[in-house]
Amino acid sequence: VEDNEMNRKIVIMMLKSHDMTCDVAIDGREAYLSLRKNDYDIVFMDCQMPVMDGYESTSKIREEEGNNKHTTIIAMTANAMEGDRAKCIEAGMDDYISKPINFDTMFKLIDANTKPSEKSSEHFDLIDDNIKRCTSETGLKEEDVKELRKEAKREGMEGISPRYIQDKISNALVSEAYGDMGCVNPFMVMNELESGLKHHSLIDSDDKKKHYMELLAIVKQEYEDIVKNEVQRAISADDDAIARLCSNYIDNVKAYTRKEKVKNKYTGENEEPDERLMRSIEEKIEIPESRKDDFRKEIMNYIAALSIEGKQFDYTTNERLYKALELKLFEDQKDTIKLTSLVTRVIDKETQEKIDIVKSRLIKNYGYCEICSTDVLNFVASIFARGDVRREN
Repeated sequence: VEDNEMNRKIVIMMLKSHDMTCDVAIDGREAYLSLRKNDYDIVFMDCQMPVMDGYESTSKIREEEGNNKHTTIIAMTANAMEGDRAKCIEAGMDDYISKPINFDTMFKLIDANTKPSEKSSEHFDLIDDNIKRCTSETGLKEEDVKELRKEAKREGMEGISPRYIQDKISNALVSEAYGDMGCVNPFMVMNELESGLKHHSLIDSDDKKKHYMELLAIVKQEYEDIVKNEVQRAISADDDAIARLCSNYIDNVKAYTRKEKVKNKYTGENEEPDERLMRSIEEKIEIPESRKDDFRKEIMNYIAALSIEGKQFDYTTNERLYKALELKLFEDQKDTIKLTSLVTRVIDKETQEKIDIVKSRLIKNYGYCEICSTDVLNFVASIFARGDVRREN
């Protein structure tokens, strides 16, 4: 669990060199959600991360596990100061290692917390036979079946019946509450699922009902994040504009790290690096002021490493920077598109033309139809409208 891309790549490379594999999370929330679905021999948890730090994530994992199980969680901290170990233990972590990571120590911890499989060859032959039968009968790929098996520990033998889900999708299809929309969207289905839980005859305790409601809340939040991201990408899907923004950012970062000045291409004068521009991009991926220098050095080191190999820097290969550039371009362009005007229904011709371009990108790149692309734009517009109101208040 690590928010630094280069650190993640190094650890994955070292694990592969020892014939080991791992799952990756870039913040504490992702880690928490992953451990709700999967079992792991050991988790290496960075302490300082955006969205949710390692301490809070570990506390939530321990609360979820209760007395039923205990996953080994090792903290990774850049500080390694007196009192750090106590803070980690208090949060529920089992131990900690300092950064930069000593891989001898890491592999000793892995060896101590993994056990060789004791299952017979007949057991694995049976699993292989079941996978082959499933692929032949369903048309699914073998890797997809293995992924489903990994996620379904009890193979669907607990929880809510699939028939309940089918019934609620049917309700969304025929319900008069939604009118003649012509489409069924995820929010309609989730609303039906939620309303049905309140009167489900097989949910016999408030704790179970609360658990399912929490799962639905997570799904709604994840879906909201997905559609916001897709709309943001549709609005900022201008490769030339992103490339120009990236070039400007890199020029300023290079000058900043080398303590040089940047030449203004319009006036020809040498100026101080544009701190406001750099921070406006870095803040989009929650790089705090205290870590901006580390992030900028990381970018320049990455570019230098590529240069040594005779390769050109491509911003699309750096996931965090690519995301930051997209979010910055989206912020710059959403005001020109006047997305929030969809909420007020007052749209001029120029704005409508820009909105139609965004809709066409949603249809072409993300599989929406005409109706759903309009719905998702209206939904995301309402989110930004609420944000505007809060800022005004």
